[in-house]
Order: sequence, then structure tokens, then C-alpha cells
Amino acid sequence: MGDDKKDDEDEWRKKEVKIVEGERRLNKVRIAMTVPWENWNDIYNEVIDPLAKEGVDVRCDVIIIAKGDAAIRENTVELGIRECLTQRGINPDIRTG
Repeated sequence: MGDDKKDDEDEWRKKEVKIVEGERRLNKVRIAMTVPWENWNDIYNEVIDPLAKEGVDVRCDVIIIAKGDAAIRENTVELGIRECLTQRGINPDIRTG
């Protein structure tokens, strides 16, 4: 497992830039950020969509943290969220406490 992490770090250290039609072009970009849920639509509009319009493959690794004193109904998580994601072919790693 440690070697995989090192390989991933090495991959991102190598900055590959090409000049195409007088513009600097990158092979890849990785953006890590923490944002409140209220900004999710802005992240799509200002980050994800512009990258997708470049014609590249875009993957989002999403971690959602929700906290509240006995505020989250288990049925919301299990019957709503998990079921919807599973129907989309997404196998979520959901942790509760």
C-alpha cells in the first residue's frame, strides 16, 4: 500500500507541459478542496464543467461529512442515500456513528 501512495505522489511531481497553438497545456490536474455544501453548484459550474468542456476525463472523489446531535435519520442514510447510489452502480463506503 505504501508503494502505491509513493507512485501516486511521484506521478504528480512530474509536471508535463506542452505548447499547443501557442498555449501551455497540461496533461492532468488534481484539485483538493474543502467546501460547504452550499457551494456545491458553484464547484460544478466553476471547476468541473470547465474541465469537462476541455474534453478530458473528469472523476470526482467525494467525501461528505455530516454531523448533528442525533439529527440524521438512519432511514435517510440506508433507504434513501445508499439505495439511490447503489441503483446508479455506485458502491458507497458509508460510515455512521
